[in-house]
Amino acid sequence: MSRIINDFELSQELVRNIAKREEQEDFRHHEQMKGVQNTFRNQVNAVCSTINIEEMGNPFADQTGDLFVLDTRDIADPKVVETVRTVERLGKDQYQQFVTKRLQERTSPLFDTIQKNKLPLIRSPPATKEKSGDNFKIASLKSNCSLFSCLYVSCQVKDGILEGLFGLENQSFPPSLSQYGKLRSGTKLDLLSCLEKNGPAEAQRPSFEALLLDGAAIVNMPKPGASKTFQEYSESVFLPYVTNQLRNVERVDVVWDRYLPCSLKDLHEAREERVSVDASDWTN
Repeated sequence: MSRIINDFELSQELVRNIAKREEQEDFRHHEQMKGVQNTFRNQVNAVCSTINIEEMGNPFADQTGDLFVLDTRDIADPKVVETVRTVERLGKDQYQQFVTKRLQERTSPLFDTIQKNKLPLIRSPPATKEKSGDNFKIASLKSNCSLFSCLYVSCQVKDGILEGLFGLENQSFPPSLSQYGKLRSGTKLDLLSCLEKNGPAEAQRPSFEALLLDGAAIVNMPKPGASKTFQEYSESVFLPYVTNQLRNVERVDVVWDRYLPCSLKDLHEAREERVSVDASDWTN
């Protein structure tokens, strides 16, 4: 009897725990939780801040068949659109060929190289083939002929002022700055011919008495050669370089970094780190 009473009490306690747990359990969908709702709201605000709906309109309500970027409204290249429409079918066809030729018919080795599909994508649009110089010249000549023909027709109707016409921009790109729509490129050496006309070139070296050198920069300029220690480098490379500068000047000053008090460089950790890095560079 005591055993039956004990089992009954345990069963009653188990029933009460199950009912209490069911009362506390939340049966809402996971997307109805507060954290998920906050994340969704933040993502919507981020999309709205990126896409200027007031100027460009709602991109999700656009019914055109063009593929374009949501924030800039740039229309994708037609070849990219064709890739988006056919890439799934192309992948399935290639998979079917792989299974048929290599697994079923076994006409091709299993480890043959699979050719890469060079499809134009949104991030890598197809490269536009630039026109040759002759094509640009022909297009420019056609544009000029069309312009002058319109000018001739307009002068037949009313008196025109040629000076006023040529004083305005009559081309899409100014020829003085660009060539067929691209900025003119050149080298600095081409400017010497213009500068030489303004004044004679001075080949002699300017005279000065003192020379100021940056010691940290000079250390990295000459090659160490066969030097293995700091002393060998200073005696065979650094000091001869500095003394060689005295041939043209009367005084040479070498400036080095100073670790001033209360500065970042004066910190013990910073100095130790700089010394360890310099030592590792020398050992390498």
